[in-house]
Amino acid sequence: MVTIRFSASGYGTSTSRARTRKEAARAVEREVEELAADHGLEAAKAVFRGPDEWVLSSPSGEEIARWEIA
Repeated sequence: MVTIRFSASGYGTSTSRARTRKEAARAVEREVEELAADHGLEAAKAVFRGPDEWVLSSPSGEEIARWEIA
């Protein structure tokens, strides 16, 4: 099992689980796209993608949300 940790101002924090890292990454990518769209941002430009971390930021650089896979 893989743990996905999500945190965001105004959205709180949550933890979910996926069977594999690949499944977890797909779930995070779906959420990233949705949350970016909710903020009127393009995920391709507004998201930092690290090996086990995704960070959605505003154009000014303020962090909006973070996902981590552990």
